[in-house]
This record gives sequence, C-alpha cells and structure tokens, in this order.
Amino acid sequence: MIDLAERARQGHVSRGLYITIPEPQILEMVKSAGYDFARLDGEHVNFSAGTLENMFRTARLLDFPLQIRLGSMENLDALLALEPAAVMMPGIGKKKEAEAFVRRTKFLPLGHRGMYGFSDRIRFDGLSRKEYMEAANQHLHTIVQIESREGLDNLEAIVQVPGIDMISSGKADLSQALGMPGETTSPEIASAEERIVKTALKYGKVPTLYAETPERFHRLYAMGVRCFIIGFDCGICMEAMKNRRMQYCVESVCGSEKDK
Repeated sequence: MIDLAERARQGHVSRGLYITIPEPQILEMVKSAGYDFARLDGEHVNFSAGTLENMFRTARLLDFPLQIRLGSMENLDALLALEPAAVMMPGIGKKKEAEAFVRRTKFLPLGHRGMYGFSDRIRFDGLSRKEYMEAANQHLHTIVQIESREGLDNLEAIVQVPGIDMISSGKADLSQALGMPGETTSPEIASAEERIVKTALKYGKVPTLYAETPERFHRLYAMGVRCFIIGFDCGICMEAMKNRRMQYCVESVCGSEKDK
C-alpha cells in the first residue's frame, strides 16, 4: 500500500477525497477514478461500527489507503484494529494533547497503544506480535489538525512531538478563532496556513491540506504541500448530477435553470 508520508517527502503529489457516504462501494469508485487515498470524516458523520469495519476491509482488499478524521478518541483501540492508513485528530491546541494522541495511537517506544493480539494482520498475514507492532508504528500515520488560536500559539511545540507524522489546518474553525467567521479566504487565514505549512516542513513533518479549488491547490503546492484533500464525495456527486442534468436541457424546457 502507498505510504503517503514517504511519497510526499519524495516530492510526489497525492490527491484524496473526504468520504461522508457510508457505503464501501464509494471506495471502489474513488480508487477507480484515480485518487491516491480517501479520508473518512468521522468528526462530522456518525459511521456505525459495522460500516467502518466493512469500509476498512474493502480498502484493504483494494490496497487503497483509507484514513479517518476522528470526532474523539473514544473507542480508538477498536478503530485502530481496523488498520487505517492514518488517523487525524482535529482541534489540537496544546503539546500535551498531541502527546496524548501519540500515546493512544503508537506502540512502544513512541506510545502505549493497547495491543490486540487477534488483529487481521496477525491472524491472516502471519505477523508475530512484535512484527505487527513495528509495522503499525511505521505505517499508521498520525495527523493533527491546527484550527484554533491556541494551536497557532503552540504550533512549534505541537509539530515537534515525536510520533506526529502529518500536520493539517482547519480553515473554517480558524476563521472563527481569529474573529472572522466564514472568511476562509482572508489574508489572515492564508498567513496562518502558510505558517502551519512552513513549520511542518521545518521539522520534517508532512503538511496535508484541503484544496477546494485548482488555484488553491497550485498555491499550496508552491509552498511545499504534496498531500491534498481536493473535495468531498457528496459535493462531487451533487456537482456531477447538476452538470449531467444541464447537458440535457433546451431553452423551452429548462428556461433559466442554466443559471442555477
């Protein structure tokens, strides 16, 4: 399976999608469309335990990196047993919060993750427990999302925490934290994100950001970002459905719909 962090360090671009549709088939579609990875949005979508198990199993069979953004660290051990390619924790504002995240997600010597001796890698791939723990520490990437003034104030300390692999931003929440809710394209937000990217690169961590437009993609690329989320599954489906409908339109039938 692709190691997205190593791929970024080598200068290669990876493009992924946020997934909100609780259906494993969407992963087949995303991979077939040429995307490099996907990230479940578990912060804003309540995926059931059964759905998560089926989606991560599908990703493993497809050899397709599937990450997840968490809503909390509740039931984290059960989630980690499903072998995500990466786990993202939003709202990290302090060094000690980043350290607590690493303790829960990494085995010794980096953390104290609980050991599940009957994981699929052990049962089906024949790995010993020691081999499994070493592989998990190497291949499970941890992502922290900086989206508050506190996170910006403590940015250097957070980024330097051993075991943190990738750094992200959260423009919408940052805009609220900086007193300009919804103004995600403001110079202040752009400056904050540039600082996040530069700090990540300074300490050898991989920045992974959301690029909702080609213009933003190229701007972030010029800063050194190589790992991108470039859309949401629902948004792309909606856009495609609208475009499809308008291709089958005549003035007498659609009228002013072309402007919608």
